[in-house]
Amino acid sequence: MCFTILSFISSPSVSVTTSKICVSKLNRTNDTYISVTVFQNKLMEEKNTGLMQTNVSLEEDLRKANAAKGQLETYKRQVPSQQPS
Repeated sequence: MCFTILSFISSPSVSVTTSKICVSKLNRTNDTYISVTVFQNKLMEEKNTGLMQTNVSLEEDLRKANAAKGQLETYKRQVPSQQPS
């Protein structure tokens, strides 16, 4: 059974073996948390990369759409002037 820090201070009966077991369990728990955090970080980086690529693609599409819109406006202005009266 692992004890809290206060238990160690208040109870001199806690053995060195128990302390070592607790430290070992805490180290394993810490290693598990680190592994999970590293894994989650990798997933977030991959998702972020995908989102950045999507953003670049959408910005490119918007640029093309705005260029086409400008060209369309030019054509609209030219058409009435070319029709016979």
